[in-house]
Amino acid sequence: NLSSSICIPIAPPKDVPVDLHLKAFVGYRSSTQFHVFELTRQLPRFSMYALTSLDPASEPISYVNFTIAERAQRQ
Repeated sequence: NLSSSICIPIAPPKDVPVDLHLKAFVGYRSSTQFHVFELTRQLPRFSMYALTSLDPASEPISYVNFTIAERAQRQ
Protein backbone atom coordinates (compact mmCIF):
# COMPACT_ATOMS: atom_id res chain seq x y z
CA ASN A 1 0.00 0.00 0.00
CA LEU A 2 1.18 3.46 -0.83
CA SER A 3 1.01 6.21 1.75
CA SER A 4 2.10 9.81 2.24
CA SER A 5 3.58 9.06 5.66
CA ILE A 6 5.15 6.20 7.56
CA CYS A 7 6.19 5.58 11.15
CA ILE A 8 8.95 3.04 11.76
CA PRO A 9 10.20 2.16 15.25
CA ILE A 10 13.99 2.16 15.46
CA ALA A 11 15.74 0.14 18.17
CA PRO A 12 19.48 0.76 17.87
CA PRO A 13 21.96 -1.18 20.01
CA LYS A 14 22.77 0.49 23.30
CA ASP A 15 25.55 3.04 23.63
CA VAL A 16 27.00 2.81 20.11
CA PRO A 17 26.73 5.23 17.18
CA VAL A 18 24.52 3.93 14.34
CA ASP A 19 24.47 4.85 10.63
CA LEU A 20 20.92 5.12 9.26
CA HIS A 21 20.55 4.63 5.52
CA LEU A 22 17.08 5.76 4.42
CA LYS A 23 15.65 5.19 0.96
CA ALA A 24 12.21 6.53 -0.02
CA PHE A 25 10.36 5.78 -3.24
CA VAL A 26 8.09 8.71 -4.18
CA GLY A 27 5.53 8.72 -6.97
CA TYR A 28 1.88 8.78 -7.97
CA ARG A 29 -0.49 6.06 -6.81
CA SER A 30 -0.89 4.47 -10.25
CA SER A 31 2.73 5.07 -11.29
CA THR A 32 5.14 2.28 -12.15
CA GLN A 33 8.16 4.57 -11.87
CA PHE A 34 9.26 6.30 -8.70
CA HIS A 35 11.72 8.97 -7.64
CA VAL A 36 14.27 7.53 -5.24
CA PHE A 37 15.44 9.72 -2.38
CA GLU A 38 18.34 8.45 -0.31
CA LEU A 39 19.56 9.91 2.95
CA THR A 40 22.26 8.82 5.38
CA ARG A 41 22.33 10.05 8.95
CA GLN A 42 24.36 9.02 11.96
CA LEU A 43 22.62 8.54 15.28
CA PRO A 44 25.05 9.60 17.99
CA ARG A 45 26.08 7.43 20.89
CA PHE A 46 23.46 7.24 23.68
CA SER A 47 20.72 8.46 21.28
CA MET A 48 18.21 5.92 22.58
CA TYR A 49 17.97 7.63 25.97
CA ALA A 50 15.38 10.33 26.64
CA LEU A 51 16.33 13.58 28.34
CA THR A 52 14.67 14.15 31.66
CA SER A 53 13.53 17.50 32.95
CA LEU A 54 16.20 19.88 34.16
CA ASP A 55 14.30 20.63 37.38
CA PRO A 56 16.51 19.99 40.40
CA ALA A 57 15.55 17.05 42.56
CA SER A 58 13.63 18.02 45.65
CA GLU A 59 15.22 17.56 49.05
CA PRO A 60 13.89 14.58 50.99
CA ILE A 61 11.78 15.52 53.98
CA SER A 62 12.85 12.56 56.12
CA TYR A 63 16.07 10.79 56.98
CA VAL A 64 17.45 7.71 58.75
CA ASN A 65 20.22 7.44 61.36
CA PHE A 66 21.87 4.13 62.16
CA THR A 67 25.12 2.79 63.59
CA ILE A 68 27.21 0.12 61.92
CA ALA A 69 29.50 -2.02 64.05
CA GLU A 70 31.90 -2.76 61.17
CA ARG A 71 35.29 -1.27 60.43
CA ALA A 72 35.37 1.37 57.71
CA GLN A 73 37.58 -0.86 55.51
CA ARG A 74 34.88 -3.57 55.37
CA GLN A 75 32.11 -1.25 54.22
